[in-house]
Amino acid sequence: MEVYYIEYLISCNNSHEGEKVKIDSFVKNNHLCIHIIDNGVGMTPENLERLYQKYQKINQEMAGQGIGLFMVYQIVKHFKGDIDIVSEEGKGTEVKLSFPL
Repeated sequence: MEVYYIEYLISCNNSHEGEKVKIDSFVKNNHLCIHIIDNGVGMTPENLERLYQKYQKINQEMAGQGIGLFMVYQIVKHFKGDIDIVSEEGKGTEVKLSFPL
């Protein structure tokens, strides 16, 4: 899991919109917590509803096949973790991950 985390940190220095991405990690209640916050374009409520569905691209202008967050969800669940994403269009997105230690 450490390799996935390090690769994500390296790729996430800036958002695609050029804004900074804040990444924080800490241990709380015997869980590794990772919070990722950006102030990019955000997502609509409709996009949030289908966020983890396979082949559901949120940003049609970016390359990819729409499996990224589907795979993230599968990996998080494999490690018995939790994921919570809050986003507002035009204001950004906050991702909270939690994994038992």
